[in-house]
Amino acid sequence: MVKQGLPLQPTLVSVVVALILAGAGGVGASAYVSSTDIVDTLWRRLSSEIAAATTQHALRYLEPAAPFVETTQRLAKAGRVDPSDHLGTLDYLRAGFEANPEFTWVSHGGEDGTYIAVYRQPDGEVRGTVRRQRPAEEGGGTLFTDYVPAAVGWRSVGEKRGSYDPRERPWYDSGARSDDGVWVEPFLFATALQPGFMYVARDRHQSGTRGVWAVEYEVSYLSELLATLEVGISGRVYVITREGLVVGHPAGEVTVDRGGTTVIANAANHEDPMLRGAWNELSSLGLGSRSFAFDGYLAMAEPFPPESGIDWLV
Repeated sequence: MVKQGLPLQPTLVSVVVALILAGAGGVGASAYVSSTDIVDTLWRRLSSEIAAATTQHALRYLEPAAPFVETTQRLAKAGRVDPSDHLGTLDYLRAGFEANPEFTWVSHGGEDGTYIAVYRQPDGEVRGTVRRQRPAEEGGGTLFTDYVPAAVGWRSVGEKRGSYDPRERPWYDSGARSDDGVWVEPFLFATALQPGFMYVARDRHQSGTRGVWAVEYEVSYLSELLATLEVGISGRVYVITREGLVVGHPAGEVTVDRGGTTVIANAANHEDPMLRGAWNELSSLGLGSRSFAFDGYLAMAEPFPPESGIDWLV
């Protein structure tokens, strides 16, 4: 008896079909891997360009603070700016303020508790203030004297009693320990209820530390910048401190109400699900520069350049 083998024609057809499927599968897998690599490369390039543009814009905006404070340090050390001359110091601060429209406040906090500042109100009006500590025989506390620019110098527009001592503020402590200047952590402006950012440095004198020079920025500019950036159809760009404080949000969502008090929003529990998800995923991975995915999104975190002295992430 002759043993019957497999039918030749169906067997050849099956083999050919199997080879075609195997080849198609291999090509498909190769194409998938290739397209994934292309998308990843394009995303990394796009996100890096957006991060670089964001940091460059932010740093250009903040750039005038350091040279202004350094110049002020030199002039004060040479005796050409004397904080004990309150109105003369207001004149000097006003000149620097008008030359740098990005500044929100410029000030000097003295070792005797006197605070001298020029600032811009929400409506754009420029004001000056001198706050000096009252001796116990005068009732203690702080005397606030407010000024508006006059044709020559300043005109007082009122006095009131209150409580303010720059020496009790964290920025004063940071500045008093820094000859070279330092950026301090964001805080909330009491007037505009927007995050502020501050550059401070020690007022050096022959007798030691005479106080602290400071420049303050309201950083709503960052949110306005981020609102103009396009990342695909629905992407967003944020600026966050390494502690998770939101200092730039494209919709301006940088503050929240907590028990009746306005505070700077935190990314970890932010109402924006994209921001919250990205931050929590990044926190679990570590805050180094990286590209990552979460909930179907691609994301990338990039720190500000170390030499900027600003410990933020885009």
